[in-house]
Order: sequence, then structure tokens, then C-alpha cells
Amino acid sequence: MLDGYLLALLLATIESASAYSLIHWCILFAKFLFFAFLLFYLNEKFIVTTLRIYANLMVLTVLFAVVAVVVAALGYQPLATVDLHGTLTNFYFGSYYTPHYSPICAPAPIYRIQGLSEEPGTFGFVLLPAFFWLVIAEKAYVRSAIIVLGISLTMSLGTGLFLLMLLPLIAWKFSSHYKVPVFFLSVICIIGTMYVVSGPCQTSYLENLQKNQSNLKNKDEIALSSVLDECTKLHSKSECISILKYNSASTASGKVHSFKDRFGGTLIAWSYLKNHVMGTGTGLGMSSINAIAAGTSANAEGYVVAILEAGIVGGLLYLCLFAIMGWLAIKAIVFTAIYSFDDRVMVVVALSVCSVLVMGAQRIQPDITLWHLWIYAMWFYLLQKMSCSKVAG
Repeated sequence: MLDGYLLALLLATIESASAYSLIHWCILFAKFLFFAFLLFYLNEKFIVTTLRIYANLMVLTVLFAVVAVVVAALGYQPLATVDLHGTLTNFYFGSYYTPHYSPICAPAPIYRIQGLSEEPGTFGFVLLPAFFWLVIAEKAYVRSAIIVLGISLTMSLGTGLFLLMLLPLIAWKFSSHYKVPVFFLSVICIIGTMYVVSGPCQTSYLENLQKNQSNLKNKDEIALSSVLDECTKLHSKSECISILKYNSASTASGKVHSFKDRFGGTLIAWSYLKNHVMGTGTGLGMSSINAIAAGTSANAEGYVVAILEAGIVGGLLYLCLFAIMGWLAIKAIVFTAIYSFDDRVMVVVALSVCSVLVMGAQRIQPDITLWHLWIYAMWFYLLQKMSCSKVAG
């Protein structure tokens, strides 16, 4: 199935007659060679060691991000400003901070954390494998609490909904280990509470910006105040505040705007596929959507982009491959016992597979980075080991 997808993608790439697309196909193929390399050398010790290192690195990243929250709230200037995919982003002590993400008021305006990811939603999903490992495999509850704080401060709606969907299964699976479902419930409740309070808090914050323009020192607040001033020349103050909240990323209406973008990108991808069943070729999916959108706001989730690039046949093979992986992961979570450490490792990896598959439904393709392939390699190794154990038994 994987071979069929890569072949279909290669044919679409050749048809595109784009050197850029061919280079990207070669890069993707090299990533799958890395995946095969991992499968050849993986063992239980490697899986445990890399997951342990990854979890501890994520704890450290969250601590840096919390420091960034504190210094941003105190009004300190960033160490540097970098360009992340066209977005000017402030860099504080090992963590990014993007001014256009709407604030969490606690009590000062604090923006959603994103660690070293390009945006908060991605960071929320990146933290999930570390969360699963610490709370289920190692039972390291202090470090788990730090990861809970990190996921909560991303205010990632997708991450919260995913954990909410998992909660009944986790509560049943770990009914005798009540701390595990409690940690899951904590993330869900904190993110939900932040959504409830962020709307009124943000309105109050924007109103105070207009009232205290002469006392502003933070460059981000000065810029936001200028936008409000320009807007009030054409609209009422309440309308301008509503517009700014709608175009931000952390209020409920902002999330609707985000989903609307993805729906629009999906419609564009479908309209293209109806006339180009072979697909765009590797790396040309989003550029084709942007070209057809012609300046309007449109985006597409990872599976749509992958189907658009590989065409109808390659896209169906792609979806089938990940659907089978998801089904096997859910099956393993349900039927794997949790008596031994090895059992808990199996459940952690299966949950991690589910998280990256769900992440692909709203973010980047679920096979685009070496991080994805590391998780899949662990999963395939454990599946193979489980199959061998059944045969031997």
C-alpha cells in the first residue's frame, strides 16, 4: 500500500514537470528510507530510551515556555525576533511567542505558548506523546503536571477535543489507576475554562488598550492599539473589538474562523482534483490551493493536501494506510493489558500513533517529518513483536 502511494505520487510529480516537486519527492522517499532503517535497528531498549529522552526534553521546553510567558507578561523585550512562515515571532529563552495569537488574561495579557513549534496547536499535539509516556509508562506525576500545564497554555482546541474523545476509553482502561484519567480530565477542564474566560477577558484587554494609549510601552500593545485606532475611523469601537477577536486564534469565534479556512481549502482541493485526477505532484498541494484562492483565506488539513498531491488513486491508498494504522492502534489500546511496563509502553505508543493521525486531520500531513516516522517505526516494531509472540505462544 505504501509502495502504491509513493508510485502514484511519483507519477503525479513527473506529470507536473517541476524540478521543485521532484526534489520534494526525493526528500520524502529519503524519509521513508530512514523509516526502514529504524525498523531494521529498533529494539525495546531503543524505544524506551528515546521516549524517555523525548519526554524530558518536552518538560524542559514547557519550562522555557513558562519563562517566556512570565517575561512577556512583565513587558520585557524579546531576545530576538524571527520570521516563522511569514509571521514575526518573538524569541524568549528557548521558546517562541507570537503576538497575533489572542491573549489569556491571568491577570496580565499572556499569549498562547507554542514552544519551538510554528504555532500553539502543533505544540499541543507534540506534547501528547510525552504526556502519555510520563503519566502512563513512568508514572512520573510531577513531570506529567508540567506537561499538563504546557498543553493547557497552548489552548489547543484540537488537543482538548482529542483527549475528550479518549477520556471514556482511558477511564475504562485505567479504572484501577485513577490518576491517569484524572490527568486527562485536568487538561480538558483547564482548556475548557480558558475558553470560557478568554472571550470576556480579551474584550476587557482591548478596551483598556484604547483607554491607556499614552501609557503603553510594549511594542506589541502599541501596534495593536494602532490597528484599533485605524479601525475605529470606519467602524464603532465594539465592532472593531469584535473584528479583532474574530481574526485571532484563541477565542471560540477565532477557532470557527480557523475551521472555515480549512473547509475552504478542502473545497478548493476537491475542485482541482475533479479536473486533475493525477494530482499536483509532491510539495505543490498548498501552493495550488493558494493560487486558486487568489488572496482569500484558505487552508487545508494534512490528509487533503496529501490526496491533492498524489491524486485520486494515490490519495485513496494513503487514506487506507493510515486508517488501518489507526484501527490497529485503537485495537491495541482496548485489548492490551496494563500489568507490566512493556504493556504500558505498547499503550503509550498506540496512543501516540492516534495523536499524530488526529493531528493530520487539522495540521500538517501525518508523515511529513522524521518525528512522525519515529513514532510509526516504534509502532510497527511493537506490532511485529506482538505478532511473533502470538505465533510462538
